[in-house]
Amino acid sequence: MAEDKKISADDFNTTDLMKFLLREPDAVGDIDFDTPPEAGTLPTRLAKVMKEKKVTAAELMKRTGLSKPYIYQILDGTRLPGRDALLRIAFELNLGLQEIQRLLTCAGRGRLYPKIRRDAAIIACINKKMTAEQTEEFLESIGEEGL
Repeated sequence: MAEDKKISADDFNTTDLMKFLLREPDAVGDIDFDTPPEAGTLPTRLAKVMKEKKVTAAELMKRTGLSKPYIYQILDGTRLPGRDALLRIAFELNLGLQEIQRLLTCAGRGRLYPKIRRDAAIIACINKKMTAEQTEEFLESIGEEGL
């Protein structure tokens, strides 16, 4: 497979990637296991998503409840948000699971892992298109720490 035709490992969940590799063992050389180039840095990725969603920094501050300095430090790359702050931002931008995983990867934060109960609950909330508030309530209802 040509270099520009590589498959990103991020295009698979863990189970599907395992099945693919078992079915196509020689394909390992055709898979890019690094952060996909289109993911870029966290500030670049967030700016792109915010532009696509037509959300300003001020709107993001209001929606997330995060402070003005904190949001601007994230957007200018001088501060890396914690995992939960990034998840809150992702929920408020109404992002899907794959895009959230990319943001977490760009920030060097742990991706959501379905074998961890809290992460599995968050994944379920994302798939149900729940809001950050609904996710908070759900997490608390099952005895897990909120966002």
